[in-house]
Amino acid sequence: KAFEHLQSSKAKSLIVAAGTGSGKTECFLYPVLDYCRQRVGERGIKAVFVYPMNALATDQARRLANVIHSTPSLNGKLTVAMYVGEREENPCMRMEPDRVVTDRRTIRSSPPDILLTNYKMLDFLLIRPQDHQLWRFNDPDSLRFLVVDEIHTFDGAQGTDLACLIRRLCSRLKTASENLVCIGTSATMGEDDKEGVIEYVSKIFNQRFEIGQIVSESRQSPDQFIGDTLVNSYLPSIEHLSKVADPANCTTEELIRSLEILFFGEKVQGEFQSDKWKDALSKHLKGNLLFVNLIRKIADTPDSVKDIAQYLLPILPVDTLQEATDLVNHLITLISVAGQSGSTKGYNDYRPLLDVKTHLWIRELRRMVAPVKRIKHNSESTAIVSGDEPEYVELTYSDDLASQNDTGVHLPLIRCRECHVTGWLGVKSNVEACVQQDLSEIYNSFFSSSLKAVLLFPKAVPNSTKQLENAFCGKCGNLHGDPEVSRCHRCNSDNVVKVYRPEQGKSKYRNNDCPFCSAKDALVIIGARGSSLLSVALSQTFGSQHNSDHKLIAFSDNVQDAAHRAGFFSARTAQTNVRAAIYRTIAENDPIALDELLGKIVDTWSNPDVNPEAFEELRFISEFIAPDRQWYRDFTELKNRGTLTETKVSQLHNLVSKRMRWDAFAEFGFRSVIGLTLERTKAVAVGFQTDLVYKACESIHTRLQQEFEGLRAINESSTRS
Repeated sequence: KAFEHLQSSKAKSLIVAAGTGSGKTECFLYPVLDYCRQRVGERGIKAVFVYPMNALATDQARRLANVIHSTPSLNGKLTVAMYVGEREENPCMRMEPDRVVTDRRTIRSSPPDILLTNYKMLDFLLIRPQDHQLWRFNDPDSLRFLVVDEIHTFDGAQGTDLACLIRRLCSRLKTASENLVCIGTSATMGEDDKEGVIEYVSKIFNQRFEIGQIVSESRQSPDQFIGDTLVNSYLPSIEHLSKVADPANCTTEELIRSLEILFFGEKVQGEFQSDKWKDALSKHLKGNLLFVNLIRKIADTPDSVKDIAQYLLPILPVDTLQEATDLVNHLITLISVAGQSGSTKGYNDYRPLLDVKTHLWIRELRRMVAPVKRIKHNSESTAIVSGDEPEYVELTYSDDLASQNDTGVHLPLIRCRECHVTGWLGVKSNVEACVQQDLSEIYNSFFSSSLKAVLLFPKAVPNSTKQLENAFCGKCGNLHGDPEVSRCHRCNSDNVVKVYRPEQGKSKYRNNDCPFCSAKDALVIIGARGSSLLSVALSQTFGSQHNSDHKLIAFSDNVQDAAHRAGFFSARTAQTNVRAAIYRTIAENDPIALDELLGKIVDTWSNPDVNPEAFEELRFISEFIAPDRQWYRDFTELKNRGTLTETKVSQLHNLVSKRMRWDAFAEFGFRSVIGLTLERTKAVAVGFQTDLVYKACESIHTRLQQEFEGLRAINESSTRS
């Protein structure tokens, strides 16, 4: 619809109102580029793109540069410039594969075909004397397109500023308002109040808009979507379900091919990922009974995978909801790679069969508490392991307890990072009999190492006499000196738990050393903030071999939070990259000695003679440079210019290689027990080469007997032991 409005000689102004990721940029990008292509050689700015944030302008600049570079009819003929408030250290003076012109002198002396800016800078470009020459080639008909991205952000005084600015722009260039094609995009307005949108954009652009000039998403009914495709009744079989490839240990093609057999009983004909294959896959899906019922289920509103599985369960050849959920996820996986060709008023296009969007809702694990009660083994409960044997307690949010009555005592859980022993954390003074539940006081006491914080373990500390045995009431929090009482003396509750309290001795401050394994500063409160949870999800997504598009947009409430998360995510993803590289090197040379690993890991990822999938030098540097080394001057130049001299590339390559070898060494050294390491996640195992140890023992056996009187009785068997 947008192309119909913008491609004709009588192009009309337009509002594109659709969801994030629905293709709003493409709606205006290609018509504008096509218009500029038809007028190659004509001087003057033909289109102005206005963005509310410089980050959006930078992202769009990269996309424009890529499209122009990869299109022969545009490459070398069209210029795009970005003029925003931020000054670059090394501004670009010409179009490059992923950069547009940003040098201000170049922009003034050679005005671009398309100008990317923000509304404040556009204001300066109209009034500053040094920018006057930017518009010297524009006649009344030169400027054809004005695009305002995220137009809904221009409300109130900012909207008034933009409206006045557009009127001044037309006046300055002597461009008739009705001859300017104005385009606004938004992901948050359009359907609910079209009359209000019309009134709003008409004031902004100084044009009268009609309802037909709002282009939004349109939906087909399930019957329209399926069309005349015959629906078969083939259902997946248990036999084929058991043969689905493991996503963690297979290629994308192997996974998809196994799913084709699961749902269709045969492989789809055609070369994998080719347009012909995607079309054939779409036809198979449209004829599949489960797919059709899935479409009917989500025709009006999105739904959870679990609810979809419950809906389809009666016709599935499985018995449990979990198996049905797995099947639905398998079906969604197939849908995500299917495509179909189409036609839009003479323009051939190719699109996905369906736009697959999955949302994972997570809640921060903060202010988490567990009830104080006798612990019983229950393999199906949400579990926290306590001690050597798996025993389970329930974790809950303290905020959710407010709506419950008679909940009893709930306390945060304390856990050792090394031996994983778990206990309750509370606060108690020497003169009080009850353990307090105030979370703020508990947290303050724990993090300030106050002796008021008490650790209550349901398991005795082995080989230690420095512990008190108590009976702890889970109803009122009373702590009894006699550990064998069966009922609380204070509230008469029978929910009394025997607990053990490690003593701190005569120290003025409590330490966080584990009393069970003596690991230093190993006791932590169970919980996880949003940044940690998101970083794990991000690491899993980026680390997946089925994800070839490593991009992330993270929204935060404030600038400080955004700055923190940027560094946090960068450090976590960099560590994941290195661990993935280490794992791949070990997997291809299993087993391998540590010193040999350090020598091979760089070659594996930078030498195509060793590994056909090795990266080129610049890609290797970009993938594996550590976040705390991105300040290197050569790397900064590489980011800004996209290229370096051979000498500088070689220097950077050597530095990154040295750090990569060090990171690999540290992964099996002091870092091996910190976080989700390869060893702790059981991805790799580390051990000694016992034959070399034995050989060393044998070589010194005789010398030990001859030179050390006390070791003369030693023999070969005792040497080995």
